[in-house]
Amino acid sequence: MGFRKISRDVKLAAIRLHERDLLNLRNILDSCGFSERTWFRISRLWRETGDVVNHRPTIRGRLRALDREDINCLLRLISYKKLKRIAKERNETLRAEFIAFMAQYDPQELGFIDETSKDERTPSRRY
Repeated sequence: MGFRKISRDVKLAAIRLHERDLLNLRNILDSCGFSERTWFRISRLWRETGDVVNHRPTIRGRLRALDREDINCLLRLISYKKLKRIAKERNETLRAEFIAFMAQYDPQELGFIDETSKDERTPSRRY
């Protein structure tokens, strides 16, 4: 069976049933719906900590090389660079010169190509 969250109440009920000898282990496992491995893990946790839930923080995944402050600083720099580039591209003088230059052409004389999909090798590939 895959991972599923078992509530604290169900785990405690299973421990109490076992401690008071109200049901044998097989019947407890069948009625609660978890495996022997889960039972022994819950039982060990109960003996060691007095609780059926592990409250220790578990570190999952790779440790971060940068902390939150470093990441925020980088994000501010990146957004500053983007804003600077956008502002540079929005030079009104250059925009007016481009419009004046393009005004010499008739709209029927203009053609546009999407270069991102242009590839000379594409017809020879077979997949």
